Amino acid sequence: MPVTKDEYYHLLAMKMIKNDCETLKALVPTLNQPYILLSSMPYLSLFCKSFEDYCHSQGKNIAISNASRYSIETVRSKLKLFGKRFDIATLSTEKIDRILDDLYLHHNLGIIYDSKSHIITNTQYLLFLFQPKEMEKCDLSNVDIGLLGKAIGTVINSVSKGLSKYSIPGIPLIANKRYTLFYYDIITDMQPLCNKECGLSKAISLLILHILCSVNYCLYIINDIVKDANPWKLRVQYISLYYAFMQLDRISQNLPSGAVRDTLVTIRAEVEPIINPDFRSCLMHYGFINKAQYLIDDNYLNYAIPFFGLVESCFGGKEYCDLLGRVNQGLVSMSNALTQFMGIEPKNLLII
Repeated sequence: MPVTKDEYYHLLAMKMIKNDCETLKALVPTLNQPYILLSSMPYLSLFCKSFEDYCHSQGKNIAISNASRYSIETVRSKLKLFGKRFDIATLSTEKIDRILDDLYLHHNLGIIYDSKSHIITNTQYLLFLFQPKEMEKCDLSNVDIGLLGKAIGTVINSVSKGLSKYSIPGIPLIANKRYTLFYYDIITDMQPLCNKECGLSKAISLLILHILCSVNYCLYIINDIVKDANPWKLRVQYISLYYAFMQLDRISQNLPSGAVRDTLVTIRAEVEPIINPDFRSCLMHYGFINKAQYLIDDNYLNYAIPFFGLVESCFGGKEYCDLLGRVNQGLVSMSNALTQFMGIEPKNLLII
């Protein structure tokens, strides 16, 4: 008996969910490093929330048990890098900075580097990941992070067992590593984050730092351990590129003419051709559907290729490897530009 279109797309969704689930399971050795794990939480939360939403769309009501104060949906939402409004984004960065200033007697920003001096994450960004939208009180509880991790791990293991009949040859395509990371503490009121010639406010400088951390985590951690043939790599890198692009574009629109604005405009020109909201939506959700329409063109539908023809349908026939290369180059351009803005000169780094 031939399958219906809905049944076939359900099969594609299950295969994609299975791939992502087994990938996340295989990443555990690398995720055992605390700062790498914390930076990964939005992507782990994305899987859980997207799976839950997909089940609901199929009429299956599941509920994720989470005893943590930190919400899976909230952590997932932080992939959007402070949201759509520039004023709210800058106010949020200032609020986190001020709270940590009060908590830690002015040494309020810890920056984490890899062994090649790339900024991978920072303590204010990590704090932001776990806070509710209102941010009435910011804190970071090891107990609640552990409970959140337990909830996420339970979902991943349950999905893996539940989809055991779906065979995905070749996965997880992971090369786990341990990273030597370095920590540097600064006082944001005394040490400018960006070069003085950039002329940026502290709030914008912090926002740029947080965007750089999101980009560099994908570029120098995810890109390093997840092989190109694994479609989860494109999922993560594209989401990072998309939201970094959107936030940098808002920043450029709120800057006066000058070198920084010119650089951001150049990045926009390079990256904009591969910014596709429909594709982004399919990466944030399972099912290859947006606004009740399946997005894979029948002419490109192919069970044997990554994303089954979605890439080709959204980008005029461009293939998966071509798009992955363009996304990676866009991340490199962003990373290089934002790093050049940074005016931090770390000394006496602490190995962590």
